[in-house]
Amino acid sequence: MKTEEEKNAAEIRRSLRNLRILKFMVFFPFIMTMLVGVALFNIEKEWVSTVKPIFMLFFIWAFVGGLFGGARIRNYECPRCQRPFHHGQRATWFGILPVWNDFARTCMHCGLNQNGSNI
Repeated sequence: MKTEEEKNAAEIRRSLRNLRILKFMVFFPFIMTMLVGVALFNIEKEWVSTVKPIFMLFFIWAFVGGLFGGARIRNYECPRCQRPFHHGQRATWFGILPVWNDFARTCMHCGLNQNGSNI
């Protein structure tokens, strides 16, 4: 029988796995758009009509994914502290300003690693 702590760790791992999948689905088209865009300049003229629709597909996917998926990533809750994983706060002379890092691999509040190595 699993203890409460083991169930908690399994739930945290599942949530972190969902976060990694979400990040891949959002960032993959950006990378592919850049790669296919560079390929458009380096291929022969007869291949441009074949590669251009692929470029447009990744461009549209990157745009839509960036709008909706990026907002979801920015507000994704940390499974350990239940605060936004990629959203922290920075104190300044003018008060506390929100700071976010969509590429962060650790929670900006509790320090939980995205790969779950420090659960």
